[in-house]
Amino acid sequence: GTNTAAINYHFGSREGMCKELLKLVHREFLNRDELKLLATAQQTPREKLEAFLERFAAQVMNDQSWPVEVWAREIMNPSPWLNEILSDVAVPKGLIMAKVVSDYTGIPLSSPQLYSCILSFIAPFTMIFLGRHNRINYRQLVPQAYPEEELLPNLKRFAFAGLDAFCEKEAGQPVQGA
Repeated sequence: GTNTAAINYHFGSREGMCKELLKLVHREFLNRDELKLLATAQQTPREKLEAFLERFAAQVMNDQSWPVEVWAREIMNPSPWLNEILSDVAVPKGLIMAKVVSDYTGIPLSSPQLYSCILSFIAPFTMIFLGRHNRINYRQLVPQAYPEEELLPNLKRFAFAGLDAFCEKEAGQPVQGA
């Protein structure tokens, strides 16, 4: 069994321990320092977004990653602390990447359209993340075998095509950070 006194001493309560675990999980999953380095790298905004997607996909596709497993369960079956964790840990990381998407699209950080673009951009990867780590066989949705090595390039192509199409429609010109 677990020593309740030790939990209370270190975390204040069982709830405190759960919150700290979720914060740790989110720090491990898409580390903030790595995102800062990525955002300030001497690359084009597109290259930065591609690197982000590759990092995200590598974590998502890793069936042995306990932080990814815990985070996927938390998203699918939220604890009472999810909103607190999102505001404390996830939102600051999201703002780092929002700047990169803004640089790519030319859409200001203050525009609600930017956040629609971000959601659309990351949604296919998020679905794979949730499916793989919640025992959903997403392969059943595809009528024939889909090679794993083709998944990331195709999802990236789709994600960038969506961003590019939105920007061209809204601004009447190609994206700025390509």
